Amino acid sequence: GNRGIEPLPNWEFKFVTANTLIGLEKGNTLGKDMTFDFGETSELQNQLQKIRSAYLQATPTDKQKLKTDFEKLQTQIYKNEIKAGGQNKRAQQLAAWKPFSNEGSSWFDPDWMFGVEKFDVVIGNPPYIDSETMVKSGKQDFRDYLVKRFKYCKGNWDIYIPFFELSYELLSKNGVLTFITPDKWTSKPFGKALRENLFFNMSKIVIAGRDVFETAKVDAIITFFTNKKNKNIESYSFSKKNHSLEKVNSFETDKLKNDFVFDMFFFNNV
Repeated sequence: GNRGIEPLPNWEFKFVTANTLIGLEKGNTLGKDMTFDFGETSELQNQLQKIRSAYLQATPTDKQKLKTDFEKLQTQIYKNEIKAGGQNKRAQQLAAWKPFSNEGSSWFDPDWMFGVEKFDVVIGNPPYIDSETMVKSGKQDFRDYLVKRFKYCKGNWDIYIPFFELSYELLSKNGVLTFITPDKWTSKPFGKALRENLFFNMSKIVIAGRDVFETAKVDAIITFFTNKKNKNIESYSFSKKNHSLEKVNSFETDKLKNDFVFDMFFFNNV
């Protein structure tokens, strides 16, 4: 045996490549978004999740058997769906998932992939693509999905807007969200919904411009959000001369109340 020593978590469920903006479809529900289970895969899906949970702490001896059982269940789910006409998108997503390979997933779900619901830290540099470009490049369906799924997608929004919204949803009680993005959302109309909903959750903003990231083609900022309201927002500017951050100002959020501040705060006061 392993002398009572708990094995380390398996890396297959710790490093994930996925389209994070596409979620795993919900199970059987009533109403217009009802998922049909003509393939009778609900119980198979439950078994699949139990295997995933067991695999997280599996010993090397059990690991291969669990992997084989997992893939056999996926094959059965796929076959059932084909016979039933392929109307259950959730079943199709789970059947196509390949957690034991380096292949990226077309969907993302923290519970299935990591065994957690929330994260303490979300950090990243999301893509800078606007919604009109998505349509022109043949991604109209993806754009329409995002507009339906995310409430901050207004006007000709940039795709980092839904990344902000989703990432904030995934924060734990004391979680921190940090993104590098263009500064356009701080003043342009498409960023208004984001500003109005998350402005007072901001703790810090770093005005990086184009000095920090040499290949940047836009003026960049680094923003820090927390899953709680902040009494102060600290603003920093990058000094190219000293290669350091210099504090520009600190603002008391209870004095920032009107739409004018939401739209012009960063550029009038920083």
